[in-house]
Amino acid sequence: MAKKIQLHIPEPCYENWEKMSASERGRFCASCQKEVIDFTGMSDQQLVQFFRKPSAGSICGRLNQDQLETDIRIPQKRIPWLKYFFRFTLPAFLVSMKATAQGQIRFSMSDTVLIKPQNVVSKSAMKNCENPKALTSVEIKGRVVDEAGTGIAYASVVVEGTITGTVCDSQGDFNLKTVQSVKQPVLLFSAVGYSHQAVPLKSGINKVNNLIVTLKPLPALGEVVIAPLNGIVGKIIPRKAESVTDSFFENKETVYNNIKTSERALVKVFPNPVLRSQTVKISLGQNNDKEVIYIKILSMDGKTMHEKTYAAAMGTRIFDMPTNPQWPAGVYSVIVMDAKRKIIGVSELLIY
Repeated sequence: MAKKIQLHIPEPCYENWEKMSASERGRFCASCQKEVIDFTGMSDQQLVQFFRKPSAGSICGRLNQDQLETDIRIPQKRIPWLKYFFRFTLPAFLVSMKATAQGQIRFSMSDTVLIKPQNVVSKSAMKNCENPKALTSVEIKGRVVDEAGTGIAYASVVVEGTITGTVCDSQGDFNLKTVQSVKQPVLLFSAVGYSHQAVPLKSGINKVNNLIVTLKPLPALGEVVIAPLNGIVGKIIPRKAESVTDSFFENKETVYNNIKTSERALVKVFPNPVLRSQTVKISLGQNNDKEVIYIKILSMDGKTMHEKTYAAAMGTRIFDMPTNPQWPAGVYSVIVMDAKRKIIGVSELLIY
């Protein structure tokens, strides 16, 4: 009796065939970094011939719906390695054009191997995906400056609608690599104390040199007075709060003035502004001679949002600090202290 097999995809995948780049035998999937072989144009005989190759133990492929649950007869001529081949698991078949699905495909040796698809997309849900355009890489070099032409240190550069971005160096220079999308790319520039700037780029370009972006300073705020709508009357009982918070907020202006005139005050936080849940880097701006660094993040009402002691190797000057996705958007104070909780630097962080 002739042997036969059926193809079955138990757990379909919905990777977009249109977004895959062309390859020699089909497409290349950037998600799993594997070639997806196009079986849709193969006959039953060609499918059998393909799977007779022992090297095809783990592949990704694309099939038509009518190639699933269809008996594919195996030639009666004995194939010595066939019993070993059907022990392989083919972990990802991508079915598109007529239906799209992905999952583990298992073969077992019997007269008929029933492999039933699940959750396969209907024919009406598929689009014609012929001749997709490959994405082109784009490199942008430039500088972010203020109105006087001075570079803005650690300004942020982000491609609109993506998480691709970079941070300028201390001179305001940046180098950003991204991919050319179908729509016209737009770069978003921002820095603490400056208004945001959106710069559209021409479609079809693959390199930009000497892009100069000027950010305008935000207008200075005058004195702000907060008046409550309803007063609370009662006995006031003073309570001792944490000394670091008290001393910082009671003498904030003095602390800033003293530190800014000190050589130790070169504390930088970047990228800044930063999206919640992303990691920021805190730079001491000089060679660090401390063995322990203590970093504290305070909200503008004095609430401690983050505090951590960092063991700093001699000379270490940049530390990574994650932000919490639950933090509300706003301005936060970054306080850097030594092991004795003496303030050695202060900066501000804008979270959005």
